[in-house]
Amino acid sequence: MKNKMVFALTAMVLTLSTKAIAAQPFIIEGQTKTVIANSSYNINPWNTITLSGVGEGNLIKLYTPNKTLELPLTSPLYKITDYYCDKITQINGIWGVERNVTVKTFTGDEDWQLVKNQSFKNNKTYIFSCKNNENVGICNGYCTHFDVHTYSSQQTNIYDGISFGNDDILMRFMNVRNVKTVDALKYYLKTQYNNGNPVRLYYVSPTPQFQPFGEEIQTALNASMSGNIGYTDFNITRIKTGDDTKINTDIFIKSSTGNLVMDRFLSAAESLEIFNINGNSNFFVKGIYPTTDGFSLEIKDKNQNTYTGKVLFSKADFMTSKPTEILLCGENSTSIRLMVHLSEIQLPNANLSGFSFDQTGILNSCTVNKQFIIPSVIPVLKDTPLDFNNALLHGNISSADQITIKDSNGNILSPNGKITASTEGELNLFVNGNLTATTNITFTQNHTEAAAILFMGDSLLNQNYYTNYFVNMFNEGQINLLGTRGNDGSKHEGRGGWSAYDYCNVSSKYGFDNPFLNNGKFDFSNYMKKNGYANVNYVIISLGINDITLAGHNTTAEILSCFNKITDSIHTYSPNTKIIINAPIMPFATEETTYAKDKRLEFTKALCDHYSDTNVYISPTYLRLDCYDDFKFTMPIINNENQNSAMVVTDTTHPNLDGYKNLAAASYSDINFLNEQ
Repeated sequence: MKNKMVFALTAMVLTLSTKAIAAQPFIIEGQTKTVIANSSYNINPWNTITLSGVGEGNLIKLYTPNKTLELPLTSPLYKITDYYCDKITQINGIWGVERNVTVKTFTGDEDWQLVKNQSFKNNKTYIFSCKNNENVGICNGYCTHFDVHTYSSQQTNIYDGISFGNDDILMRFMNVRNVKTVDALKYYLKTQYNNGNPVRLYYVSPTPQFQPFGEEIQTALNASMSGNIGYTDFNITRIKTGDDTKINTDIFIKSSTGNLVMDRFLSAAESLEIFNINGNSNFFVKGIYPTTDGFSLEIKDKNQNTYTGKVLFSKADFMTSKPTEILLCGENSTSIRLMVHLSEIQLPNANLSGFSFDQTGILNSCTVNKQFIIPSVIPVLKDTPLDFNNALLHGNISSADQITIKDSNGNILSPNGKITASTEGELNLFVNGNLTATTNITFTQNHTEAAAILFMGDSLLNQNYYTNYFVNMFNEGQINLLGTRGNDGSKHEGRGGWSAYDYCNVSSKYGFDNPFLNNGKFDFSNYMKKNGYANVNYVIISLGINDITLAGHNTTAEILSCFNKITDSIHTYSPNTKIIINAPIMPFATEETTYAKDKRLEFTKALCDHYSDTNVYISPTYLRLDCYDDFKFTMPIINNENQNSAMVVTDTTHPNLDGYKNLAAASYSDINFLNEQ
């Protein structure tokens, strides 16, 4: 039966993987498939991966109506990014293999030494370096025995890992591996090599190498261009003809510039936003400028103002499926944010410049306006601190906006967007002198009624601080927190890293089981019955941050559909249960987190619009955290590489203890407010 199944699959591939070639050169691109020894653990020196490419066995068979073509290879065809992959192609009329991936095999004979640079050392690992004789640019790739880090992430890495760049290769071992000396490292590498499982590193070649086929294969491939071609190699995804690159016309005025390298770059753009600009200034991409440590991008406007942004190889990830943020700034207050998929671009070999608005012009619709995402009424306890910097969508990137808060009589309550709500009434919010929004502060009374409350969500609950502080705001025995996780008396259903999609679809993740899933669906009634709960008055949902970043399931429509499944199921159990959805809190405020902040505020706006006419309340919890002071800081290590003694934030997502107290107070106020309605 097993042999029959293999034959059937092969026959299917032959049938479905046959392509008619329209008398033009075709391309077969390499792929990299990985299989890890034990999927329960990360890649490490004792839990390695096996990599396979196109043409394992150093041979590719192509099937035409007249004959079978056997294409010999010196090694399989691999892939690092969408562009940087090995490929069978025709260049200047000659067929061959273009090698864009280098495979480095470690034997233990390299010039290894212990790293002395203090910025790379920690007490949990040992790190070694050897010289890298290639002028490597892109610092991402695959390794059989290690997770591959960028130069930047390797500095703070406390696990096994490898990184590489222009000067050296860094290999880090956790202390438990007992590889603490150069001799121990060389012994490990030699042993792996001699046992047929060498440590290999796969990365983008500094210079492509072309390996032409012999004359007989040249003739056969030329003859095959106008026929049907089939293949049985499971790692081949398609036979590509021509170049289907098209510029994103939701951003740019033209679908092609006439330059393929620029077209590839602009086609990889996911979004572009221009901040702090009045009117139409005819922005356009002027050029791309490669450097030894990365590349620069230049955008100009009709007044010849120049905006520049840079991507560093030491920090960038060219393999991620997520877009990378490029911030471009000039001498004025205007700034530009470009989100681009680096995995899809081709870097020019030399400066690529001289483009005009007619070629690379940017649509006027990319200009964005500042706005506050806040409700018309904000319920708080008296003297609650509020930070309206967290509510400003599309604020300045390169320089801080001036947020002034005034009361209804025009009196200035705050010059910096932060207030302590000492009085009720109207607040007028000005950005750089312009009235942008109005809201109202209302005080809530202390809650006196008994209530059963359920918190469900992500790591903000999982750390237990939130519900611990929340319980302490009530009289003993006044409330009953439901849940299967957390401490006695302050239970919850928080799971680190989870999203609304996870609660609606997965039975377990990151070591947490899903108590709400029943026959593959979110079933709140079953949850209540299974746990013996008689009723629930309030459900507080703290989700959204992980939803926004969940690959494959992060469109606003899909996220909201998952929220609907949860809220509908709760109200099916009890229409009188009051549901509070905490809008995502904002990250620690830096230039690097502005994109994440805007994405969260855009989702919050969609969340508020979606539930505007329902009995689901959206809580502006993000107003309760100070965008600086409510996060965790630590003292930096002062050494030869770092003389800056400024405190360093250690977590840009999760607040410190004061922040959790403020979140608890927000939920307390929300319940009081809804109880009074």
